[in-house]
Amino acid sequence: MAKASAVPEQRRQLIRDRAYQSIQGAILDGTFQPGEALDDARLQEWLHISRTPIRQALYALSLEGLIDMAPQAHTRVVLPRREDAMAYLQATGVLVGGVTELAAGVASPAQRGQLIDVLNDVVGATRMRDTAAFVSGQRSYFRTINNINPNAILARLSGQAMVALGYYLSVVAHASDIDWGEVGAQYELLIAGWRAADTEAVVIVTRGIFGLRGARLVSTLNAEPA
Repeated sequence: MAKASAVPEQRRQLIRDRAYQSIQGAILDGTFQPGEALDDARLQEWLHISRTPIRQALYALSLEGLIDMAPQAHTRVVLPRREDAMAYLQATGVLVGGVTELAAGVASPAQRGQLIDVLNDVVGATRMRDTAAFVSGQRSYFRTINNINPNAILARLSGQAMVALGYYLSVVAHASDIDWGEVGAQYELLIAGWRAADTEAVVIVTRGIFGLRGARLVSTLNAEPA
């Protein structure tokens, strides 16, 4: 009997996972816009599944910080605020800084090379003033360094938290007038630190980028667009 009942449960889990992944992906790629209301009936029509797994997926995404849910009122994509840029950046900096400090101590020359390649793409995006490519490069950098992180618990928790934080920063970045020269210079310093295998320099520059020492990126994201 236990084996027979496990099959429907596995199917339900697969449906929930599909709903979760589809809705999360649509939020992160901009298909669902910040602040957009999400209607159960439209989601059912889009995903071709029942309401229950959709509500379960939405609840999971609300815990993750991507959905704003108010019972009997609304379900919508979270709307990050530019005035909270400092808070978003500092929270990100604490996570990325901690991961960086651990990863830098164990990174092999090949892994440092991978990080430098990703950072070169980030710098290239700043020179092109391409916000979408810049945000994508930042996400790729964090995934790469988190894969090097030797602390499995921190890697899992940081990976989960960075999904929402990365989204908040991407929304704020698109609504801000970024000083591309200043930001690019900071990432070039980060590349230099990795090339020199200088853990202290890498950590200090990382903390500075995210507003924990200095206010490089913070000041640009707080600026009103022209």
